[in-house]
Amino acid sequence: DRKMETQALFNLKSEFDENQKRLQFLVDIKRNRENYARTYLEQITSDSIPLSHKTALEIPSGFAKEWGATNAVLNSLLNTGGIDKIQNDTLKFLLTNWPVLVDNYKSTEIRYETVVGNKIDYLNQRTHLSLVKAGDYSHRWPGNYFPNNIETSQDSLKATFINDILFFNVIGNLISESYIQSMHANNLDKNYKKISKLIDQELQKRNFNPE
Repeated sequence: DRKMETQALFNLKSEFDENQKRLQFLVDIKRNRENYARTYLEQITSDSIPLSHKTALEIPSGFAKEWGATNAVLNSLLNTGGIDKIQNDTLKFLLTNWPVLVDNYKSTEIRYETVVGNKIDYLNQRTHLSLVKAGDYSHRWPGNYFPNNIETSQDSLKATFINDILFFNVIGNLISESYIQSMHANNLDKNYKKISKLIDQELQKRNFNPE
């Protein structure tokens, strides 16, 4: 049982480390886009900035890529009762509670994806969409373009909705949902660090060296 527990702890550590690395990568991108969206709204609502400058600004984009955490090791322990072989009660509690934190974060992904979709729907009705260039269907994206130089009319189209309260709220919702998602990501990270520290302590006590 102790040998199985030690190996399970090592496998858990590897799984948690990989998941958290990916989560941090996604959160960093979303926070950067959240910060840009805040700056964007500050600029388009400023009376001291000319309309021509406002329309030339790039409209904030969303980033709805999902975390896609893999919890195969943890789920196996929970489903088979293997979690009961872990002697450290604090670690056992944190591991048992982890799926709740993951589900909470995933619910924020769904809400964020919805507001990104709302922004796309809003712009689809008010601006020209770029088209994908003809390519060879390889793994490389060939890029986008606007036919017949209609890109030059984009700024004038933006001028028709740049002060629309609906547009402001579309971007504002992106900011709010991104912030909420970061809150849950912070909670995950805080618990991950506790779990990681406890697992390291357990492995060190046993002088475990992975083969």
